[in-house]
Amino acid sequence: MPKDWGVSGDRLRLQLQLQFRPDQLYEREDFLAGMGGSKICHVVANDAIFGPSMTESAKHIRFYNGGWRVGRGEGPMGTDLLRFYVELEERVGRTDVYCPVGRVYCTCGYFDVGNRGHSRKTDIQRRLDNLIDRYNGLQDDMNGEGALSFRRIKLFRELVQTQSDIDRANKIMEDMKVLEPDLSLLRLSRRKDIGLTREGGVCCKVQKGLSGFYEYHILGRFEAVAVEHGNERVE
Repeated sequence: MPKDWGVSGDRLRLQLQLQFRPDQLYEREDFLAGMGGSKICHVVANDAIFGPSMTESAKHIRFYNGGWRVGRGEGPMGTDLLRFYVELEERVGRTDVYCPVGRVYCTCGYFDVGNRGHSRKTDIQRRLDNLIDRYNGLQDDMNGEGALSFRRIKLFRELVQTQSDIDRANKIMEDMKVLEPDLSLLRLSRRKDIGLTREGGVCCKVQKGLSGFYEYHILGRFEAVAVEHGNERVE
Protein backbone atom coordinates (compact mmCIF):
# COMPACT_ATOMS: atom_id res chain seq x y z
CA MET A 1 0.00 0.00 0.00
CA PRO A 2 1.13 3.69 -0.25
CA LYS A 3 3.79 4.86 2.20
CA ASP A 4 1.29 6.99 4.12
CA TRP A 5 -1.15 4.08 4.49
CA GLY A 6 -1.65 3.11 8.14
CA VAL A 7 0.84 5.66 9.53
CA SER A 8 -1.69 6.56 12.23
CA GLY A 9 -1.64 3.00 13.56
CA ASP A 10 -5.41 2.72 13.13
CA ARG A 11 -6.93 -0.65 12.22
CA LEU A 12 -9.83 -1.94 10.15
CA ARG A 13 -11.63 -4.88 11.74
CA LEU A 14 -14.00 -6.86 9.53
CA GLN A 15 -15.86 -10.00 10.58
CA LEU A 16 -17.54 -12.26 8.04
CA GLN A 17 -18.60 -15.88 7.74
CA LEU A 18 -17.56 -17.97 4.77
CA GLN A 19 -18.52 -21.32 3.34
CA PHE A 20 -15.92 -23.17 1.31
CA ARG A 21 -18.37 -24.88 -1.00
CA PRO A 22 -17.63 -27.86 -3.28
CA ASP A 23 -19.28 -26.21 -6.31
CA GLN A 24 -16.99 -25.57 -9.27
CA LEU A 25 -16.01 -21.92 -9.80
CA TYR A 26 -16.48 -21.09 -13.50
CA GLU A 27 -14.40 -17.94 -13.46
CA ARG A 28 -10.71 -17.51 -14.04
CA GLU A 29 -8.68 -15.85 -11.29
CA ASP A 30 -4.88 -15.67 -11.45
CA PHE A 31 -4.66 -15.77 -7.66
CA LEU A 32 -6.14 -19.28 -7.76
CA ALA A 33 -3.96 -20.30 -10.71
CA GLY A 34 -6.86 -20.78 -13.12
CA MET A 35 -10.20 -22.57 -12.88
CA GLY A 36 -8.89 -26.10 -12.38
CA GLY A 37 -9.74 -27.16 -8.83
CA SER A 38 -11.20 -23.75 -7.97
CA LYS A 39 -14.50 -23.73 -6.09
CA ILE A 40 -16.98 -21.20 -4.75
CA CYS A 41 -16.24 -19.29 -1.56
CA HIS A 42 -19.66 -18.19 -0.30
CA VAL A 43 -20.10 -15.13 1.90
CA VAL A 44 -22.98 -15.92 4.27
CA ALA A 45 -25.76 -13.35 3.75
CA ASN A 46 -23.28 -11.33 1.65
CA ASP A 47 -22.63 -9.45 4.86
CA ALA A 48 -19.65 -8.42 7.02
CA ILE A 49 -19.48 -6.40 10.21
CA PHE A 50 -17.14 -3.43 10.13
CA GLY A 51 -16.00 -3.31 13.75
CA PRO A 52 -16.56 -0.31 15.99
CA SER A 53 -13.89 2.22 16.92
CA MET A 54 -13.56 4.90 19.59
CA THR A 55 -15.50 7.32 17.38
CA GLU A 56 -17.74 5.09 15.23
CA SER A 57 -20.22 2.31 15.91
CA ALA A 58 -20.21 -0.98 14.02
CA LYS A 59 -21.86 -1.12 10.61
CA HIS A 60 -22.57 -3.69 7.94
CA ILE A 61 -20.55 -3.94 4.73
CA ARG A 62 -21.61 -5.94 1.69
CA PHE A 63 -19.36 -8.65 0.27
CA TYR A 64 -19.93 -10.94 -2.70
CA ASN A 65 -18.95 -14.55 -3.29
CA GLY A 66 -15.49 -15.42 -4.51
CA GLY A 67 -13.47 -18.57 -4.93
CA TRP A 68 -11.08 -20.89 -3.16
CA ARG A 69 -8.52 -23.57 -3.94
CA VAL A 70 -6.01 -25.64 -1.99
CA GLY A 71 -2.52 -25.04 -3.38
CA ARG A 72 -0.74 -28.36 -2.98
CA GLY A 73 2.90 -27.95 -2.00
CA GLU A 74 2.81 -24.15 -2.29
CA GLY A 75 3.52 -23.47 1.38
CA PRO A 76 6.71 -23.56 3.47
CA MET A 77 8.69 -26.79 2.98
CA GLY A 78 6.10 -28.11 0.55
CA THR A 79 3.07 -27.79 2.83
CA ASP A 80 -0.34 -26.87 1.40
CA LEU A 81 -1.92 -23.42 1.26
CA LEU A 82 -5.56 -22.41 1.30
CA ARG A 83 -6.10 -19.58 -1.20
CA PHE A 84 -9.41 -17.75 -1.31
CA TYR A 85 -10.92 -14.41 -2.18
CA VAL A 86 -14.16 -12.48 -1.74
CA GLU A 87 -15.32 -9.25 -3.33
CA LEU A 88 -15.93 -5.99 -1.48
CA GLU A 89 -18.78 -3.83 -2.80
CA GLU A 90 -17.50 -0.47 -1.56
CA ARG A 91 -14.31 1.09 -0.25
CA VAL A 92 -13.97 0.74 3.52
CA GLY A 93 -11.75 3.10 5.44
CA ARG A 94 -10.93 4.94 8.62
CA THR A 95 -8.43 7.82 8.90
CA ASP A 96 -5.46 6.77 6.72
CA VAL A 97 -6.33 3.04 6.62
CA TYR A 98 -8.62 1.65 3.93
CA CYS A 99 -9.47 -1.40 1.89
CA PRO A 100 -10.21 -0.58 -1.75
CA VAL A 101 -13.31 -1.81 -3.55
CA GLY A 102 -12.87 -5.11 -5.36
CA ARG A 103 -11.42 -8.48 -4.54
CA VAL A 104 -9.73 -9.20 -1.23
CA TYR A 105 -7.29 -12.12 -1.33
CA CYS A 106 -6.32 -14.38 1.56
CA THR A 107 -3.89 -17.24 2.19
CA CYS A 108 -3.16 -19.49 5.15
CA GLY A 109 -1.70 -22.88 5.91
CA TYR A 110 -3.93 -25.90 5.17
CA PHE A 111 -3.49 -29.31 6.81
CA ASP A 112 -5.53 -32.44 6.15
CA VAL A 113 -5.25 -33.68 9.72
CA GLY A 114 -7.97 -36.29 9.24
CA ASN A 115 -5.65 -38.24 6.91
CA ARG A 116 -2.37 -37.43 8.57
CA GLY A 117 -1.47 -41.07 9.15
CA HIS A 118 1.65 -42.12 11.04
CA SER A 119 3.45 -39.18 12.65
CA ARG A 120 7.11 -38.85 11.71
CA LYS A 121 7.39 -36.21 14.40
CA THR A 122 6.66 -38.86 17.04
CA ASP A 123 9.48 -41.02 15.67
CA ILE A 124 11.93 -38.13 15.68
CA GLN A 125 10.96 -37.17 19.23
CA ARG A 126 11.50 -40.74 20.40
CA ARG A 127 14.94 -40.81 18.75
CA LEU A 128 15.79 -37.44 20.27
CA ASP A 129 14.81 -38.64 23.76
CA ASN A 130 16.99 -41.74 23.35
CA LEU A 131 19.97 -39.66 22.21
CA ILE A 132 19.61 -37.32 25.18
CA ASP A 133 19.49 -40.29 27.56
CA ARG A 134 22.63 -41.69 25.89
CA TYR A 135 24.39 -38.32 26.15
CA ASN A 136 23.62 -38.05 29.87
CA GLY A 137 24.78 -41.64 30.42
CA LEU A 138 28.07 -40.97 28.65
CA GLN A 139 28.65 -37.92 30.80
CA ASP A 140 28.08 -39.95 33.94
CA ASP A 141 30.52 -42.62 32.71
CA MET A 142 33.15 -39.97 31.94
CA ASN A 143 32.81 -38.46 35.38
CA GLY A 144 33.51 -41.89 36.84
CA GLU A 145 36.79 -42.27 34.93
CA GLY A 146 40.18 -40.88 35.86
CA ALA A 147 41.62 -37.89 34.03
CA LEU A 148 44.22 -40.04 32.19
CA SER A 149 41.92 -42.95 31.44
CA PHE A 150 41.99 -44.25 27.84
CA ARG A 151 38.33 -45.19 28.22
CA ARG A 152 37.59 -41.56 29.07
CA ILE A 153 39.01 -40.53 25.68
CA LYS A 154 36.78 -43.07 23.94
CA LEU A 155 33.77 -41.89 25.93
CA PHE A 156 34.52 -38.28 24.98
CA ARG A 157 34.54 -39.17 21.28
CA GLU A 158 31.19 -40.92 21.66
CA LEU A 159 29.89 -37.90 23.56
CA VAL A 160 30.88 -35.54 20.73
CA GLN A 161 29.24 -37.81 18.14
CA THR A 162 26.07 -38.08 20.21
CA GLN A 163 25.88 -34.30 20.55
CA SER A 164 26.18 -34.05 16.77
CA ASP A 165 23.34 -36.57 16.38
CA ILE A 166 21.22 -34.56 18.83
CA ASP A 167 21.82 -31.36 16.83
CA ARG A 168 20.73 -33.10 13.62
CA ALA A 169 17.64 -34.55 15.28
CA ASN A 170 16.71 -31.13 16.66
CA LYS A 171 17.01 -29.63 13.18
CA ILE A 172 14.75 -32.34 11.74
CA MET A 173 12.28 -31.76 14.59
CA GLU A 174 12.10 -28.04 13.77
CA ASP A 175 11.30 -28.96 10.17
CA MET A 176 8.65 -31.45 11.30
CA LYS A 177 6.95 -28.75 13.39
CA VAL A 178 6.28 -26.98 10.09
CA LEU A 179 5.20 -30.14 8.26
CA GLU A 180 3.16 -31.55 11.17
CA PRO A 181 2.11 -28.66 13.44
CA ASP A 182 0.49 -29.55 16.75
CA LEU A 183 -3.30 -29.50 16.59
CA SER A 184 -3.31 -26.91 19.39
CA LEU A 185 -1.65 -24.49 16.96
CA LEU A 186 -4.34 -24.91 14.30
CA ARG A 187 -7.93 -23.81 13.90
CA LEU A 188 -9.83 -27.06 13.34
CA SER A 189 -13.02 -27.56 11.36
CA ARG A 190 -16.07 -28.81 13.21
CA ARG A 191 -15.37 -32.35 12.02
CA LYS A 192 -11.71 -32.05 13.13
CA ASP A 193 -10.56 -33.22 9.70
CA ILE A 194 -9.08 -29.96 8.40
CA GLY A 195 -6.74 -27.59 10.22
CA LEU A 196 -5.87 -24.03 9.23
CA THR A 197 -3.11 -21.90 10.64
CA ARG A 198 -4.58 -19.48 13.16
CA GLU A 199 -3.61 -16.47 11.09
CA GLY A 200 -3.23 -15.79 7.40
CA GLY A 201 -2.33 -12.97 5.06
CA VAL A 202 -4.71 -10.51 3.41
CA CYS A 203 -3.92 -8.49 0.30
CA CYS A 204 -5.55 -6.65 -2.60
CA LYS A 205 -4.65 -6.19 -6.26
CA VAL A 206 -3.64 -2.69 -7.35
CA GLN A 207 -2.93 -1.48 -10.87
CA LYS A 208 0.65 -0.28 -11.29
CA GLY A 209 0.58 3.07 -13.08
CA LEU A 210 -0.83 3.07 -16.61
CA SER A 211 0.96 -0.09 -17.63
CA GLY A 212 -2.05 -2.32 -17.16
CA PHE A 213 -0.06 -4.57 -14.85
CA TYR A 214 -1.24 -5.37 -11.35
CA GLU A 215 0.60 -6.12 -8.14
CA TYR A 216 -0.55 -7.43 -4.77
CA HIS A 217 -0.43 -5.03 -1.82
CA ILE A 218 -0.49 -6.35 1.74
CA LEU A 219 -3.50 -5.22 3.79
CA GLY A 220 -2.93 -7.15 6.99
CA ARG A 221 -3.86 -10.48 8.54
CA PHE A 222 -6.96 -12.48 9.33
CA GLU A 223 -7.84 -14.98 12.04
CA ALA A 224 -9.94 -18.07 11.30
CA VAL A 225 -12.34 -20.07 13.46
CA ALA A 226 -15.00 -22.71 12.68
CA VAL A 227 -18.58 -21.64 13.41
CA GLU A 228 -22.10 -22.93 12.85
CA HIS A 229 -24.68 -21.16 10.69
CA GLY A 230 -28.14 -22.67 10.87
CA ASN A 231 -28.00 -26.24 9.61
CA GLU A 232 -24.91 -25.58 7.55
CA ARG A 233 -21.30 -25.81 8.58
CA VAL A 234 -19.32 -22.65 8.06
CA GLU A 235 -15.57 -22.31 8.40
